[in-house]
Amino acid sequence: MAAPGNFTLTSGRLVDLNFLANTPSQRHRLAKGGYHFTNGGTSMASPVVAGIAALYLEKCPDATHAEIKQALMATLFGDSLTGGLPNHQFGHGKVHGLDALLHSNFNPPLTTSSGDSAFCTGDSLSVSITGSYSNVVWNTGDSTSLITLHQSDTVFARMTNSQGCLGFSDTLDVEQYPYHPVVISGDTQFCAGSETVLRAQGSVTYIWNPGGLSGDSVTISQGGMVYVEALDSNLCPSSDSIRVYELTLPMTQVTGDSMFCLKDSSVLYASGALTYFWSDSSTTDSLRIYVGGTYWVEGTDSLGCSSKDSIKVVAIPCVWEGIDDENSQSTIKLYPNPANNVLTIRLDDPAVEPARIQLLTLRGRVVNETSLEMGEVQKVWDWGQWPSGLYLIRVVQAQQENWFKIRIEQ
Repeated sequence: MAAPGNFTLTSGRLVDLNFLANTPSQRHRLAKGGYHFTNGGTSMASPVVAGIAALYLEKCPDATHAEIKQALMATLFGDSLTGGLPNHQFGHGKVHGLDALLHSNFNPPLTTSSGDSAFCTGDSLSVSITGSYSNVVWNTGDSTSLITLHQSDTVFARMTNSQGCLGFSDTLDVEQYPYHPVVISGDTQFCAGSETVLRAQGSVTYIWNPGGLSGDSVTISQGGMVYVEALDSNLCPSSDSIRVYELTLPMTQVTGDSMFCLKDSSVLYASGALTYFWSDSSTTDSLRIYVGGTYWVEGTDSLGCSSKDSIKVVAIPCVWEGIDDENSQSTIKLYPNPANNVLTIRLDDPAVEPARIQLLTLRGRVVNETSLEMGEVQKVWDWGQWPSGLYLIRVVQAQQENWFKIRIEQ
């Protein structure tokens, strides 16, 4: 390699300086002030290379001679004066002191555990130096090759390589994304048989459970815990949960007689709820009816839940019969009325066909029955003990049906 040596400026010995000052032909080599002079030759080129090596060792004290040579050789250069290299005049080229020193520079990149320089709130991010180095010192004060960050920060490190050279890593700006919590809203109570809609807000995408449905809302038809998992625009997760209650419906019930005689009336009663709405728009807990038909009532409890019940009521043509009823036009007489546990049934004429006779409650339930055979005109019917109250007698003969109202008194 070649180094500058023909024209050098250096301090000199006093004897040399006096010689130059007193020799007119050499006086041009003496610098202003008289303490420095120019010189040239191989003896001046060698110290230049040695000086560069000394500077390299000052920078990298553990470097080997081979590493120093490699740095010098790698940074040699040529120009218009050197011509093609290598040659016998300049060897492999001119030495470049600065480039040789800079050749030892190293700036290892920083890597992160996620491959990204940002992380979500609640997470952490590990940052490490690529490669193996000693004497690592981070600007955070850490001294390991890997550090873990829990908030936004700007980090870099200095370290020493195997040559003892001091290096600096890249600088990395680490960002902690702001937290965007997801929040569930909506009615947490609904009546059995209906549903409620829950909505999520605060993020971008949502997954609901149970069900695995996506979207910012979900329809719930069963009580229990409802969960939502969300991702914001930075793909940072958040979650929320809420308990939903499925309210039991009131046990609305209609009671009353399912049969009553024409020209009479009957009362239906509603129970099991707080307020009531009947099929005729009445809003009391009872309803007096005068005609047969199907009647319904909707009951609502204190929580706003409602249920319905209905009853079918039959109005039948019947008479209040007794043996002493002078106004009765019926050919069938029943007595006594009121009765207890025995009733006499008498026909004006002998039965031309068998007759079936039933005792029914006003709710239409048959509680006893007997028959009148063909040719009979009278039947003494012992029906046993029944609670006091109004009952119906149904007499079916051929295609004809007759109804009678009777009171039992015990």
